[in-house]
Amino acid sequence: AKTPFYIAGSSVILKVLFNYLFITVFGWQIGGITLSTSLVTLYNAIGLGLLIHKKVKLDYKDLFVNLAKMICIGAISFVLSISTAKFVGNYFSQLQANILEILKVFSVLTILSISYIVLSFVFKVGYVDEVKERILAKIRR
Repeated sequence: AKTPFYIAGSSVILKVLFNYLFITVFGWQIGGITLSTSLVTLYNAIGLGLLIHKKVKLDYKDLFVNLAKMICIGAISFVLSISTAKFVGNYFSQLQANILEILKVFSVLTILSISYIVLSFVFKVGYVDEVKERILAKIRR
């Protein structure tokens, strides 16, 4: 019972430090909060995973292979999203600012969703087949 408590306590301290660093020092506002939350969650997962390894046997190889695949997919999707936003911004620059931003958000969301789903199938990420089967089961009902 002490181990999760220590990990949780240190996570809170780490979150405060990361928030201060990313928001106050670097001035990243919401991006800083997002990054600090992601890093603290990763710290939590690794810390608990390493400490619970003695009691529960997990297939870490599969977990890290899927993580690496998802990082690659995320990086490719990120580049596609940035490229889409720049393309839409340049190609439709004559539109009103608010309409242009709505078009950018919709375009990026569409490209990001499609690329992430397609790349998940291409990279054969472990959970994708399970999600596909659940969706197909709901549709068949």
